[in-house]
Amino acid sequence: MLKLRFLASRLGSDPLAEWVRFESEGYPNDAELPDYRILGVTYKVDTRSNARKLVMG
Repeated sequence: MLKLRFLASRLGSDPLAEWVRFESEGYPNDAELPDYRILGVTYKVDTRSNARKLVMG
C-alpha cells in the first residue's frame, strides 16, 4: 500500500490516492463502498441452547 500511495502521488492521481487511503485507513461513513467490501452475513441463534452461529456467504 505504501508503494501505491507513492505512485498515486507521483502520478498526481487523486482517485488512486483516495482509494489507497480508504483501503488502508478505512472508508468514511458517507463513502460508497466497493462491491468487494460488501459481504452477506447471516447470524443464527438457537434460543434453546443459547448457541450462536455466524454464516458467511
